[in-house]
Amino acid sequence: AIAVVAILSGIIVPLVVKNLNDAKNARAKNDTQVIAAAIASQFKDTAHRPRLASGVFATAVWASSDVASLPTTDATGTAVAGIVGAPIVAGVANNAISCFATLFNNTSALGNALFNTAGNNEFKYQGPYMSLDSSTKQDPWGHSYLIFGYNSTGETNGSGIFVVSAGPDGRIGSTNVTAATLAAGVWDTSNSATAGLLASYDDLVARVN
Repeated sequence: AIAVVAILSGIIVPLVVKNLNDAKNARAKNDTQVIAAAIASQFKDTAHRPRLASGVFATAVWASSDVASLPTTDATGTAVAGIVGAPIVAGVANNAISCFATLFNNTSALGNALFNTAGNNEFKYQGPYMSLDSSTKQDPWGHSYLIFGYNSTGETNGSGIFVVSAGPDGRIGSTNVTAATLAAGVWDTSNSATAGLLASYDDLVARVN
């Protein structure tokens, strides 16, 4: 009897784990698509990416929750100095990360300032673009969703706009977030031996444009 139970456990447990992992991946993929849809709606209203002339919004990476839940970004999972226990996006300063609530749940006045649409009769910030709960949601592995390329620098460079979950390993390959690769418009999730890509093989990604 014990042998039978052991055999059944060996069959059933991996199936249960796989189903749980599949459900998490499906939820993360759906969440990235919902966020991408909010960006598309916002872009239709404002005709611009966030474009304050200076400060964090000129080159901002957007995060769905506070910096304590940002994913790691290098191939070894080493925390980046500056936030204790909270790695940040490789190559992006701590003060260049802003939250989804600023982007999607702002007042009309501040939203129009962010998109430089104040006084524009044709294009205006008409948020909120998603619920506050959605704006602060973490992915199934407890990390922030991130938006890359959605800033005035990205607009000038013609960069792709990517909504990303770092996936089960909580890491994003640093090569994917350089100005050059964002401008090329391709997020590489191949299981590459390249150190800068190795961490991105399990990323869940939605491209907006």
